[in-house]
Amino acid sequence: MILFAKRPPGKPMNVGLVDVDESSFPNLALMKISTMLKKRGEKTELTGALFASSFDAVYGSKCFTWSPLPVLPAGTIFGGPGFNPKVRLPDDVEHMRPDYSLYPGLDFSLGFATRGCPRRCPWCVVPEKEGRPKINADIHEFWDPSHKEIKFLDNNILAVPDHFRTIATQCIKEKLIVDFNQGLDVRLMTKEAADLLRRMRYPKNGWKIAFDSIVYEKAFRRGIETMAAAGIPTSQIMVYVLVGLEDYDSTLRRIQIVHEEYKANPWCMFFIDPKTGQNPDRKPWMDLIRWTNRAAVRNAVPFERYFRSQHVRDLNDYPGQLTIKEGD
Repeated sequence: MILFAKRPPGKPMNVGLVDVDESSFPNLALMKISTMLKKRGEKTELTGALFASSFDAVYGSKCFTWSPLPVLPAGTIFGGPGFNPKVRLPDDVEHMRPDYSLYPGLDFSLGFATRGCPRRCPWCVVPEKEGRPKINADIHEFWDPSHKEIKFLDNNILAVPDHFRTIATQCIKEKLIVDFNQGLDVRLMTKEAADLLRRMRYPKNGWKIAFDSIVYEKAFRRGIETMAAAGIPTSQIMVYVLVGLEDYDSTLRRIQIVHEEYKANPWCMFFIDPKTGQNPDRKPWMDLIRWTNRAAVRNAVPFERYFRSQHVRDLNDYPGQLTIKEGD
């Protein structure tokens, strides 16, 4: 559990909040810490490591193991799974509304309706950090009514189906644009869940699901077909495709199933080991990633032809087993 800095006698502290990952996405933990500190009468500011020494106290949040740790003042209080998955906010702070003023211009709310995941995926620290799936909050704990969009950071909300129903019903009632930012576990998709999704407003890039291994091809097909049967156009579905763990041809096959058979939108996500920050050599995969993640290119030419256009001089560069011939 994070221990909080004690205020010295006298005036309120000026507290610096450092997002160690330097992410473009808001840091939820820092937003909650800011709320807690302001309730104590302190002043808070999102800052960078370069300016951290000018504050009375500093908190650093690190989500990713591979983010380098900057030089921060002695006494900086660290937290986040990238620092230690076991360190977490006190329960009362965890359930405080985020301080959205920390990110001026932010036009969406964010938070966790559930915590935990029943899976044991090799790229994920969630089971270690959060344990089994459980209810965390409803939307009114973290939703700012001035926001028309809400982003859920849940790692497997469909694993708690009763609470998913509650959350979906609240979002439908408030007419919110809903983004399940980490993706929905398509293997747990039911007719009821798909019907609720159909009734919700989806974000610009659509509903997000994943197809991380060819091993669960049948479950993926069943899930996406359940969504389609509920009236959700597959063109409104983005499918995360994990790259770098399975062999090349299995990975291409998953992308082809998503793109060619279901007319959904694949998006390659490269495997990164959460403990070491290491990943396989990216070079053999870059043609496939570029083709997949550029919709205009993907829709214009099949991958084999795209690959040939990039490797006119040496078709032997192809890392898979599919046959690519001159004139294809």
